[in-house]
Parts: sequence; structure tokens; C-alpha cells
Amino acid sequence: MNEIILDEIDCSAIVGKKVKANSKILPHNIYFITDGNDFGEFFFSVLRIMKPNNPRLHYVTDKEADSSRENVCIDNFTKNSILVNSIFYFFVDCRAGKYKNREEQGKILKRLEKWLAISRNDKKCRFVFVPIIKTPCALPSPIQSIAEREYDYYLFNKTKDESENFYLELEKLCRKTVRDENGNVVILRYDNIFGPDVDMIDGFSIRKFIIESFQSGKVEINQTDAKTYISCSYIRDAVKGVFVGSISGRRGNIYNVSNYKVCIKEIKIAFQESFKNLLGIKMDITEEEKADFHCLNSLKMIKLAWKPEMKFEEALYRTGAYFENISYDMNRCIPIYSGRLEKIKNLELSTLKFVDKVCRENKINYFLAGGSLLGAVRHQNIIPWDDDLDIGMLREDFEKFRKICPGIVPSKFTYESPQDGRGSHYTFDKIRLKNTYFSTNYSNNFRIQDGIFLDIIIYDQTSNNNMLTKLQIKLISIWTRVINIKWYNKPRKNVHYRASKIFLPIMRCIPFSFYHAIFEKLVRWYEKKKNAEYLIDGIGQNIRKGRFPKEWLSKVEYVDFADMKAPIPVGYDGYLRHFYGDRYMELLPISKRASGHQIARIDLGGYLFDDVPNKEFRNVNIAGELFEEE
Repeated sequence: MNEIILDEIDCSAIVGKKVKANSKILPHNIYFITDGNDFGEFFFSVLRIMKPNNPRLHYVTDKEADSSRENVCIDNFTKNSILVNSIFYFFVDCRAGKYKNREEQGKILKRLEKWLAISRNDKKCRFVFVPIIKTPCALPSPIQSIAEREYDYYLFNKTKDESENFYLELEKLCRKTVRDENGNVVILRYDNIFGPDVDMIDGFSIRKFIIESFQSGKVEINQTDAKTYISCSYIRDAVKGVFVGSISGRRGNIYNVSNYKVCIKEIKIAFQESFKNLLGIKMDITEEEKADFHCLNSLKMIKLAWKPEMKFEEALYRTGAYFENISYDMNRCIPIYSGRLEKIKNLELSTLKFVDKVCRENKINYFLAGGSLLGAVRHQNIIPWDDDLDIGMLREDFEKFRKICPGIVPSKFTYESPQDGRGSHYTFDKIRLKNTYFSTNYSNNFRIQDGIFLDIIIYDQTSNNNMLTKLQIKLISIWTRVINIKWYNKPRKNVHYRASKIFLPIMRCIPFSFYHAIFEKLVRWYEKKKNAEYLIDGIGQNIRKGRFPKEWLSKVEYVDFADMKAPIPVGYDGYLRHFYGDRYMELLPISKRASGHQIARIDLGGYLFDDVPNKEFRNVNIAGELFEEE
């Protein structure tokens, strides 16, 4: 399946879980009924991600109407009617061409009536009817959007359209169930929906528009495009609307759901802007005409705390990239680097080459570790969206490296260690590039050399008894937090707030050397154990993953990594499965392709310019730019 649509399904499932997590309503059974429309099928894909292999998620398509499959679902509900908090989703595209046929309309009306009756078997069941309705005719000036009852009045008095009459009949069944039979029904009314593999804009095929634009190499805009305003929803926001409405919507209420109000001209311009390197634009507009508005008013829905997730331009980009089968541009996920990411990686690689030279000359074993090892195996390079480099060493090699490297490091680098007394209290060593800034939200709190860095991860021996290993990991984790509280020097606004507020005055009286000495004792507790079979990553977040076999890191092999050969552990497969799971070779969903760092500042100084001679420039002064000496 296309990576963009997979990402949309994954993100929609995350949104759904968040909405449900904030609700007291947790449906025991989910019954999903659809006529096969794109929106309904997409929503069910999201439900399957949220509840994989769940026997209480029941799916019935239009093709199975009156079939044994649907009757099995009905029988199942009847037998389990004592189970409360069941929810019924009923999706119908009222605009579908097949509903011009009265016989097809009759089938859906009968199905809706039947499932409404079933839902009444339990007072705590909720029935969510999700119709896709016809876009309303142009609204009287100066009205720009039409509310729930206004739309009903328009349908009741004005309509001659077959699909609108069909929707009215469906709504009447829901009203009868609520008013006369005490049913718990909510209607979530959509007009236009678009997104990857979803083309449901009334009177405007976004799929056709995208394909024709790429075929001709330009976006064409005419007079009608400039005057016609519609409301529409991106598929992820539409899915969120269903979750919010089904949980927070009031019984017996109708909600219009739509998050964009745009003219076709704005759709086309925003689309061209997203692909301006591939598409030109041609406008055939003589003069601006009076605008026609065909928009739903969603204010009532917004008051349910429905907040759309997706910006309009990004929604159009994803839709276009999907229909034209264009790979997603990762720069859209990482705008904070402002185009600097490749330069940052090249500078990190220059640091790695220095480390590699030192280790080869001094017979010190090292290897790529963490995300850098994953990048080497999966991409033969740094992970495209990653912004740092990690190397690993066993304790014996690291102690040798720590003695040698600080004395021979070139002037453009600085070796940073918690033992050097220069203000850095990370629990691991770094090599930084001077005269640059690469500050995270955390490091930006401290007055330290905060340039582009390479992290050195130490893997220490641990007990062969897993219970003792867990105890060691627990103590290391606690003491790491103690060091962080001491360094931050004020109560942390998290779960440790009270403890840090009480103990911080005492902690301030004790020098950092004491804290780091205790930390070293904890991570090196089993250093001299001769028959140790396991290691831990004692200085990183991966300590939570627990111990792993020492043999995985006992030998290395050299592989292609960017423009060099770099060592990786021979047991890399076990290592990567341990830390990243069995599917580590699969790319993350698009929305999760981002660095783990929360960036506060990036400044490459003179390294930004390749074409400028390497002249002497001011050295960084961490107090501020105006303190720097000429």
C-alpha cells in the first residue's frame, strides 16, 4: 500500500485513540455498516488499526445486505444484548449514482430501519449515521454557510434533487427513532471529502484534476473557479469528526462537519504552489465576479472540541503526491532545519572520520550504534530525517579512547565530558564542532559549548541474573534523573516536581563530581565480572530495553556508510531487533519520520557557505554574540 495512505490511516488511528482516551464511553462492540463509499472504507481501515483482530468489530458492506453475513451480525448482537456500550456506524454516500434508482434507495432505507431497531435493544448503545450529502445550492447573499436546521429547511422546501430527497427519507427514520422510540442517534453530515484515495468533492473530481494537471504540466483556472466556494474536509479531519461526534455528540442532534471553506480557484492555486517545481499555472479570469457560497456551517461541531489536524496546503500536497505516485518530500516533515540538514550531516561525518582515524591508529574498537547503526543497515547512510551520529564502544575501549582523544583533538573540535569541569553534565561524552550551535530545548538551558555533536555510547557489562540487571537499571535511571535535576537547578515541572522542590536545596550543596562518581560506580558495577554474558546501554534512553547478549558486539565488520567505510557489529541484527523491533527494516510512517531532538537553535556560522574561503572568524562565546572577540 502507498506510504502516504498508510500514514493517513496510522495518524487517523492515533487521533481516534486520543479522542477515546479522553472519553468515559468505551464501546464494547462496534458494528460498522457501509454502502462501500470511500470515506466509510477508509474509516473502517482506521478501526482495524485501532482494534486489530478484534472479534467485537463487525463489518457489513452493501454487497452483504440481506446476506447470511449481516444476519450473523444481527444474531450475534441479539444473543449478546446484555453487553452495553455498543456503537453502530452507518455510512451512506447519498450522492452515489446508484441511488437514482428507487429500488436501491429502498434497500438502504430498509437496512437503516433494521439496524436502528437493533440498536434500541440496549439503552447504552449509540447509533452514528454518517451521510455524505449533496452540496447545497448557492446561498442567498451575503450568507456564506448554512447551519443544520437551515439546511433541513432548504431541503424540505426547495429541493427537487433525487439524492436530497433520499437523504431526507433517511433522516426521517433517524428522527422517528429518537422522537418516538427513545433511540440514541447522532447524525454527522459531510458534504465534500478529499485525500489519498478519496475523491468525494461534489461536482469537482480532485483525482481527475490532479492527473490532468500533471499530464499538461500546468494548472488551469477559469472564471467559474474564482466564484464558486465550497466547504470540504481532508480525510484525516473527517475521521476525527466521526470519533468526536460519536463520543461527544448529544443524543438526537445533527452536526455539519467541514473544516475548509475555499473556492475552487484557491484549491488549484494551493495545489500548484505545492508542486511549483513540476507545474506551471494558467489563469483565464477576466474580472472578479460575485462569489457563490455552497458551504456547510460547522460551528456546532467545533463546539464539541473538534479541531482539525491538517493544514490545507499539506492536505493538497499529500493528495496530489498519492494520485500521481510521487514520493513524499521529507523536507516537508523537517522544516525547522531550513535546508541545513544535509550540511549538518556532512559536518557530523567529518567528525566521524576523525574518530575513525584515532581508533584505527590506536587499535581501539568502535562501531556505529543506535539510530546510526540502523541507518547504516537500512540506508547505507545516516537516516534521511536524523540529525545526529552515535558511535558505541565497550567499556575497555572507551576508557582508552577517553585518555587519548582529548589530547589530540583538532582545534575545530572540542571533546566534552562530564569530568572535564567545563559545565556539561550529560552522563556520556560527546565530540562537538566548535563555532556552531545545535541546541535542543534541553541543552539550551545551560551555558555550554553546544555545537554539532557526535555521541559516544558506552556498553557496560551487567549481571547474568536478570533480576539483578533490572535492579541495576532502576538505580541508574533514578540517579540519571537526580543528575538532571541538579544540573537544571530548579524544580522540574513533571512527575518529579515535589521531590525536586524538597531535595534541590540540599543537592545544591554537593559538588557535581560526587554525582558523576556515583553514576560511574553504578554503570561499572559488573565491570570486573569475568563470565559476564550480557551488556546494557547505561547512558541512553535505550537502557529501558534491558540487557542483551555481549556476543552481539564482540566483533565488527566494515560496511558502506555515506562516503566512507564504517564498522558495525557482526551481531547487528539481534541488536536492532532488540532496540527497534523485528520490523526495523521497514520505514516509519511519514508523520513519524523526525528526529528525536526538539531543536531550539541551529547556527552553522561559516560552515554554512561552501563557496566562501575558510577565513579566520570570531570564536563562539556562549555568553552571546556581542561578547565574541574580533
